[in-house]
Amino acid sequence: MKTYEFKSIDSFMQTISKGVSVFYCCTSWSSACRSQQQVMTMVALLHEEQATVFQADMARFPELGTYLAIQSVPTTVIFENGVEVKRLIGCQPAEKLHAVIGAVTPSLRFDGRDEAKSLSV
Repeated sequence: MKTYEFKSIDSFMQTISKGVSVFYCCTSWSSACRSQQQVMTMVALLHEEQATVFQADMARFPELGTYLAIQSVPTTVIFENGVEVKRLIGCQPAEKLHAVIGAVTPSLRFDGRDEAKSLSV
């Protein structure tokens, strides 16, 4: 998972403009974010060819949190070609994240059998 230090909203917009981008919005002080970290790292590895997964620390760049209307962390926001297509608030199981990303990227579908073993945290 890429941890990206955005310098501006423009750099964020440029980053999400092409393909599928998954933004894991978190803070370093949140215990929920720390527990979700392992799941997000696994999801990033599973989807490295279909989507780019970013970690964005809302405490370091609060303007991005305001721009995205992040009201609690962790929040995962999925963009396709610059358009938000899904928002998940709170900790999410790997299977759910995998299915949601699979729905956005038609080349990957989750049937819940073989992949579920590799998703256990």
